[in-house]
Amino acid sequence: MGATMLRASRFSVAGFAVALAGLWSFSAAAQNPLRPEVTALLNDSNFCWETESLSFKKVTVTSQELRARLANPRSKIVDVELDLRDPAKPRIVAIRYQASGKSYTRVPCASEVNIPPPALPPSEARAKPALPPSEARAKPALPSNQGANIFGGTGDLTNNGFPPPPTGLNVGGFVSGGTGQNNFTERFAATGEALEVNSLGASAQIGGGGHVGFVIPLVTQAGGPSAPGVGPIVIEPFVEFGDSNEKSKIDFGSGASLSAHTNFNGTLGINVGPTLITNGGTLWPHVVIGASFQNETFNFDFIPTASSASETGWGFTTGFGVAFMPNGLQVGGMPIMVWLDYRHTAWQTVTVRMPAASPLTNFDFKASSDELRVGASVFLPQAIDRRSENDR
Repeated sequence: MGATMLRASRFSVAGFAVALAGLWSFSAAAQNPLRPEVTALLNDSNFCWETESLSFKKVTVTSQELRARLANPRSKIVDVELDLRDPAKPRIVAIRYQASGKSYTRVPCASEVNIPPPALPPSEARAKPALPPSEARAKPALPSNQGANIFGGTGDLTNNGFPPPPTGLNVGGFVSGGTGQNNFTERFAATGEALEVNSLGASAQIGGGGHVGFVIPLVTQAGGPSAPGVGPIVIEPFVEFGDSNEKSKIDFGSGASLSAHTNFNGTLGINVGPTLITNGGTLWPHVVIGASFQNETFNFDFIPTASSASETGWGFTTGFGVAFMPNGLQVGGMPIMVWLDYRHTAWQTVTVRMPAASPLTNFDFKASSDELRVGASVFLPQAIDRRSENDR
């Protein structure tokens, strides 16, 4: 009886060990997405691999270090591809989250790159001792929207070796210049009969205002295009508020006049267009569509009586422009976008009824404006997941 129990216990222990070994080998295989041709390249310790760090600086790692990164489950890599378009410089592309890639190009190892000794087997591996609290230093936090990936949104700062354009919330300002046209019709208040059709004339102006937008990709691309190339279409809902500073006036003689000037205006609209990825940054040609409002004051100086009235009207704005997002242009670690737009707004008819200077008539004003706007915006920090370089 005792011998039987001893043999059973030995069988149970052996079976548990075999199962544990099979489970370990299955987990290791599941965590290692490397294909045989990739593994063959990484087994050659005579070469190193070059990539870009979070600050877009060239970083060289050994084959052993790269193999450890690709096999690290914290990297969350779902596939590893081999790019042999240039046989002299094979590239390894690690696909993360099925959306973006980080590429490594094979280069000769420099003298300062230390090739580490072979890794110890698991049974002999020892954990590195933790640094004492006095020596431990927290890694500085990165600006949370520095190079947010427009192609997949994973926060990876490279796009086949080139930084993608920033996305998200941006705040800035603009200076505007152009002309406005304001026509009016004077009518009898009682009958609506037109007495006079005239124009306040065109007015040149220089104004300005503020801009708040949110740049988002309309279509994402896995891995993104190689630069130079065409990137995805992006859209930016925006709101602007300012004053175009339009002023116009007509003189009737003998000191009598009629004039108008804007007080403030605003636009709620969208910019939409494709991105053009270049080595120096991202160009974004786009069209503009929006709804606008404008508050305007009309001055009636009809001798011997003068009066004024303010009215708000709505309009439809269309236009086009181009924005540029330079790779290295930042303020406090936040990317900058500069842009130039042309805007045309057709305003609805605004009616001033029986002003004190002309109590028997109404005045209908029909305006339009054409503007060039030059502006700059700063992309504010976003809550984007960041991983340390060692986890990539």
